[in-house]
Amino acid sequence: MGLDQYLYIEKFISPIRGVAEGIEWNALLDVLDAQAFRSSAMFPSATISILAFQWCKSTAIHSWFVKNCQDNVDDCRKTFIPREQLVELVDACTVILRNRDTDISNTLLPTLDALIYKDITKYTDFYYDDLEATVDGLNNILNNLPDDCEIYYQASW
Repeated sequence: MGLDQYLYIEKFISPIRGVAEGIEWNALLDVLDAQAFRSSAMFPSATISILAFQWCKSTAIHSWFVKNCQDNVDDCRKTFIPREQLVELVDACTVILRNRDTDISNTLLPTLDALIYKDITKYTDFYYDDLEATVDGLNNILNNLPDDCEIYYQASW
């Protein structure tokens, strides 16, 4: 049992939308082992999904996504994340890292108080290391992500 969290980058591609140049549809069907759909692909399209970042047992980050992007419903569903939300998360992490103050941490990115995570619900080096990695990873995504890609968050308990 553990909390694993994933941030995916996705892009919808289709020749109809003009974003499929150079893509061999039959090769995609072969990779997916979906040859049965070859004849029904009159209007072929695909969604490419890449794991761009992940966390393990980062309860504060998970709580932030649940509160700010999932309407406080923690049900492990895949959720679209607007870029502006990632900027807000980076900003919160940056303020905490600059101050390393428990009150600020508890206000901006509180840890999830769960019995199974009693060792990582405090504001220790593990917490701050997670935030540093989050800032680096999310800044990389925000600075390099093409406009036609979308961002999704999903967690698994």
